[in-house]
Amino acid sequence: AEDDVDFSLSFLLQNMAVKATDEGRLVGVSIGSPVYPEYLADLLKAAEVAKTRKWRDNLLLLAHLQRSANVLDRFRVDRCYDIEILAVHPDYRGHSIGRRLFEEQFRQGKILGYPLASADCSSYFSARIAERVGMECVAKLAYADYRDDSGVQLFRPKEPHLEVQTFAKVL
Repeated sequence: AEDDVDFSLSFLLQNMAVKATDEGRLVGVSIGSPVYPEYLADLLKAAEVAKTRKWRDNLLLLAHLQRSANVLDRFRVDRCYDIEILAVHPDYRGHSIGRRLFEEQFRQGKILGYPLASADCSSYFSARIAERVGMECVAKLAYADYRDDSGVQLFRPKEPHLEVQTFAKVL
């Protein structure tokens, strides 16, 4: 959907994106975004005006995760560098590219003056990478437990992706 692309691309201009290439070919990307005291309210406002139901559901999930992990209060900081997206081309998985993208995001967060990095890992594999780079799991949400007001499960990824895990690391 156009609105989720606009959301993600907006962080490219803030020096919050890193890429991995192989002989000029893009093989991985990670995009960060700032978390600040009004972030939860801003996510909820964006969900109200989302152009698609899918994007609205994604924003509401992000808001739920922000509320439950509460990394700003938990770590007593006023802002956080959130690693929003981590993607590696399937042909290049298993070569530590995800780990290197995380580590580069930590460096970028430090350069930009953030005291903390966080990541909502919706993939089993990205959660394992987060653990390997020293992030601490501060919250978990099973997809089966996240439902709309009618009780319908909104996200049904295939195994082994059973939960979203929120991780944090002091920079």
